[in-house]
Amino acid sequence: MGVAVIGGCCGTTPEHIAAMGQAIAGRRTVAPQPRATAVAPPAPAPAPPVESPSSLAQKLGKRFVLTVEVSPPRGIHDADELESCRRLRAAGVDAIDVADNPLARLRMSPWATAARIEREVGVETILHFTTRDRNLVRLQSDLLAVHALGIRTVLVLRGDLPQTGDYPQATAVSDLHPSGLVRMIKEFNQGRDVAGNSIGAPTQFLVGVALNLSARNPDRELRGLERKLAGGCDFICTMPIFEPETLDRFLARTGQLPVPVLVGVLPLHSARHAEFLHNELPGMVVPDGIRTQMREARDGREMGLRLAREVIRAIRDRMGGAYLVPSFSRYDRIVDLVAETRAALLAR
Repeated sequence: MGVAVIGGCCGTTPEHIAAMGQAIAGRRTVAPQPRATAVAPPAPAPAPPVESPSSLAQKLGKRFVLTVEVSPPRGIHDADELESCRRLRAAGVDAIDVADNPLARLRMSPWATAARIEREVGVETILHFTTRDRNLVRLQSDLLAVHALGIRTVLVLRGDLPQTGDYPQATAVSDLHPSGLVRMIKEFNQGRDVAGNSIGAPTQFLVGVALNLSARNPDRELRGLERKLAGGCDFICTMPIFEPETLDRFLARTGQLPVPVLVGVLPLHSARHAEFLHNELPGMVVPDGIRTQMREARDGREMGLRLAREVIRAIRDRMGGAYLVPSFSRYDRIVDLVAETRAALLAR
């Protein structure tokens, strides 16, 4: 075969070497074959071009942004949702929040909906990304997929528990807390997965987190916020509030937060709607005074709009933006609110 030298590794003794010498005595070494010309290794692939920050990333902290939550369809057809997004874009929305099976009820995959909105409508999306349904492998796999589809902004959430939805027998996975998912996404932005392995190229995710300004246990909410901020979140979206005083009380305790805050605003539809949100949705608080105003209002829809306008006026000069949530997936009033607010901002 052309071997020219035979020896021993660890564990051999002079006796082993002598025995090998006897075994090859009298054998002639085949003339060595000419070595093949070394082939130059292929040139490394060019580094991907540095990606410019997304439009939303450039606006956050520099202007008052408007985002609107849109829920994916319950089936396979999304024409109505896409048309609503077109109307919102025309009204001046900056981004569309795409909910992830809200209330743990079955809807189309949110990242499929987000990709279609970006491609078909041409408006940036904020993908709600929950820890509820994915184990550690699937969390990372889905993040790679949504980045490949061009989605750059995610809002990290725990997600509503399955027991609140249509499939109470379903299992909540929750391998990570939201703060842990924030840290993991930031590792992706450094080009590493959760085990420290290379993913080939860094991702360019902008990461948002949730905050409940009306939490019934504010100390626990603040501890969670501190972990999310320490993990490196880029912005905050709050649950809906219904009066500016809710925000004032929270900021009086924390001071100005270090990242842009998009304050949740949900126009109430009726007194019954206000009671339902307050009593049936976990974490939602509609203050007593607001529920009284809704009960006494001659027109609940108009009162709900008035209250929403008051919140927006109170925050537009001191917060990062408004995160608008429609009632019952009815977008007419939200479109009007976006158009009114955008016109007011441009007129200043």
